[in-house]
Amino acid sequence: MPELLTMQDLANGHLDVKALGEAANGDENAQVTTRTGETYPSAKKVIKTMFANGGLPAQPFATKTLMTASALANGSYAQVTEETANNGLYLKSAGAWVKSAYDPLTVSKLYSDEKLDESKFYSDNSKSAAVAESLANTRSLIGDKLSQNLTDEDLLQFSDAEGSIYARFNSDAELVLSDVDNTSVQSALRNIPKTKETAESDIFSVEDAGQNVVMRLASDGGLYVPDLHGSVQQALQVASPAINNVRRTDNRLRFTDEVNKYVMNLVAAQNGFAPVPYTMMPSNYTVTLATINALKIASTGIEIPIDSPYYKDDEFVHPHIIECVGSFRGYRYILMINPFSAEIYENPVIYGSNDLTNFDMLDGFSQPLDVPQDGGYLSDSFFTYDPVNGELIACWRSTRYDTDGEYVTGHWLSRTKDLINWTPKLNYIAETRADVDMIRSASLLYNLNDGLWYMFSSPDRGSFELRTAKELTGEWSTPTPIPVGSARPWHVEVKYVGGQFVAMFNYIEIGNYYLGISNDGINWQIASTPMFSEGIPRLYKGSFLPNFTTDGKLFFEVFYTRNDTSIHRRLTHTQTNSVDI
Repeated sequence: MPELLTMQDLANGHLDVKALGEAANGDENAQVTTRTGETYPSAKKVIKTMFANGGLPAQPFATKTLMTASALANGSYAQVTEETANNGLYLKSAGAWVKSAYDPLTVSKLYSDEKLDESKFYSDNSKSAAVAESLANTRSLIGDKLSQNLTDEDLLQFSDAEGSIYARFNSDAELVLSDVDNTSVQSALRNIPKTKETAESDIFSVEDAGQNVVMRLASDGGLYVPDLHGSVQQALQVASPAINNVRRTDNRLRFTDEVNKYVMNLVAAQNGFAPVPYTMMPSNYTVTLATINALKIASTGIEIPIDSPYYKDDEFVHPHIIECVGSFRGYRYILMINPFSAEIYENPVIYGSNDLTNFDMLDGFSQPLDVPQDGGYLSDSFFTYDPVNGELIACWRSTRYDTDGEYVTGHWLSRTKDLINWTPKLNYIAETRADVDMIRSASLLYNLNDGLWYMFSSPDRGSFELRTAKELTGEWSTPTPIPVGSARPWHVEVKYVGGQFVAMFNYIEIGNYYLGISNDGINWQIASTPMFSEGIPRLYKGSFLPNFTTDGKLFFEVFYTRNDTSIHRRLTHTQTNSVDI
């Protein structure tokens, strides 16, 4: 059982932080006494002492005679400061004072004596005059940046051969460098936010001498310290996800042995990885055509109010929901969806939920993930998972109009391991004209059997096709048409259900969904009847998650919207009946 912090531990921690703050911020005469009674000079006092000693750990003497007469022990350094002929750094060895070969004055003189004339250097070495001019301009620029606010009170200034100052210690013993707008390094560090501000609901917080919050324990138990995005617990989940923290105890929901090999490689790499979503990798159970044909929806479901970056209780299209092993940033379910109060807002936004009823828009990164070019729009957002690199991948489509009014579409992705930090968006399928090659409503899954990415899409109403590639960035294969019988898809979502590929097709003309199943992603069987007993007008793209009852029966959680402004595009949640497998 982990050791609990006592009130004395917290008190000791507060005293230690207080001493640290005094050491960092005390003036040049400050001497800090720690909780244990030990004393140390402040940082400014140390720097002042160093400069008083010529910047070296040596005791200063006005003359060499006084140094020789001193009682310093063998191995000591001393500095002669006011006797021109003998000034410099000395080391006492075997009772005698020997001038050091590293004496800064001697080294500086040798450097100056041996410095080559720059014009001769460039001439002898056939260097272009442009390079010499560039170097001179650079030095001038550095000098200009640091010449501002210079005072005679600077403790030390560092100049290049042209006399341009590139660094200096100001009168407060703080270091000023080029390219920082004459702000000292110490000042810049002091101005970096330590942690989020204390909230009234916090259990406790710790401040340094400057009243900066350096540690806080939030009401939810989250521990916040400097230099971390989110809590310590969230950071640990990223570094070492709780793979065994599976809420479902049914062994059928464990990943296959082949998946676990990939997970073990990710663990061994110690680079952190995103939790694996259940439906992005195969699990240890099997479904059949009879199983999916028996899954039917009796209720239209319940509308879920969700706020977007644009409006409260907004309208949405293109939902895609996943469930992660354990939790991801404290959420069991992650939803990506496109707001749609207007086409310009149809941009990918990500939410978290633990109950499939309340959805929180995630913070810590820019939402939406992307916005369209002028005159275009985004759509068809979905997730996939890369088991090789341990990354959750957000994907979406961009659409703009060509000069002749024809659609031009492109496909983009961004990767994350922590749902905070995202890679720059990548165009993984180059733009194509819709009349040449339309890729609509794509789904991407990694097939462990052949090490290929499988992309399923619906290029036209009533069609379904498959592309494959070794890498997400291509080269993608020529699309293979897949017969879908009476399903007539417009939009489609494909996921792993157990060890099979399962697709949910949107047949918009009849307002219904059909399910399809495949063992290999190439050969498909389609359910003979749709899922809803009665069609729903303008039923649009849907998303689904497999789930199990307490007695082990399979059912689907289903999320959908309707593409009709008169009834609003609300996200709606419903369920199928449960069936034996």
